[in-house]
Amino acid sequence: MTTDMTQAQNPFGISYDPYRHLAEHYPHIAVIRIRLNDKVVGLTDGKSVVFLDERLNEVEDRNVLCHEVVHIDHGHGTCQPPEVEYMVRAETARRLIDIDELLKATQVTQDRAALARLVNVTRQTLHDRLATSSEEDRAKLWNAHPKGL
Repeated sequence: MTTDMTQAQNPFGISYDPYRHLAEHYPHIAVIRIRLNDKVVGLTDGKSVVFLDERLNEVEDRNVLCHEVVHIDHGHGTCQPPEVEYMVRAETARRLIDIDELLKATQVTQDRAALARLVNVTRQTLHDRLATSSEEDRAKLWNAHPKGL
């Protein structure tokens, strides 16, 4: 198995779709792609629009949209303090990376960059998932890979 598969061919990392979530729960919210400044890749007013940087690739786009959807789900409409951003990043990672899909992917590779590609997330999102996993999820990972990832 190679790690350069398209998402349609990839059996990992496809269980949560932030576009579907947005359409089902917030059909009135528009997604607009524009060039944002170099420090911002996405933002939302929490009510009517999500802006995504037009330079994002597919994986980044999915990750950033999910992050903004988590903000919307929590009623956020402006920039949040670091502790809230940390919580949003953790929830984004949990939504995008199902632990069982991650465990299947680790049977193919344990290289973090390759794992991120297999589960269709950025390396940062994979890092967030591993760093903020529940004790139960950590136990599953540990049992599968006692030497760690």
